[in-house]
Amino acid sequence: MESDRIENPRVVRTHGAIQKAFRELILEGRTDEINVKRIAELAGIHRKTFYLHYTCIEDLYSETINRIMQEYAKEVEKLPMPYDYYDLTRVMFDFYTADPFTEKIITDSRYQAIASEILYSNLRHNRSAYNPFAMYTEEEQELINIFLAGASTDVYRQWVAGGKKVPMDKVIQIIGNLLENGVSSMREKNEVYFGEIGQDF
Repeated sequence: MESDRIENPRVVRTHGAIQKAFRELILEGRTDEINVKRIAELAGIHRKTFYLHYTCIEDLYSETINRIMQEYAKEVEKLPMPYDYYDLTRVMFDFYTADPFTEKIITDSRYQAIASEILYSNLRHNRSAYNPFAMYTEEEQELINIFLAGASTDVYRQWVAGGKKVPMDKVIQIIGNLLENGVSSMREKNEVYFGEIGQDF
């Protein structure tokens, strides 16, 4: 039976070795080496053994994508309903930064297609559990959701690219303010700040 094969310790070890080799290549940015031959070499197995676990390299990518999506979904499900974008952004930042592998997948432009699949699947999961935009048409909801997901993810990517110099809590607060209250909330805060400065002169 398939389940017996998967639970076999030797099979589990080999499967783990394949995953470890794949992870290593992703983290080191060696995209040109992500193929069955190189993964088998790093895992210390024969190429034929690889095909006992995956029908092709795309299967390995699919398994990785599904694992990330499932783990993320579990974290979102821990949020009390209804959650806001401060809560959701924190889950996103905590989850993506907890594992360098996941962070690499989300932020490295070479894995854009994989990242997009993860992001949109996460979005669909979020909306199936809680949809604050149900009063809009499906087409309108799609635009709203794409904006929200894209904006928060782009900020995350820029934060990582910039060396994470802004404290995470501050970034989450900024994104939460923008998504919950819009740009005007940030501008009004700025106007108050400069107004206070002006009073000193």
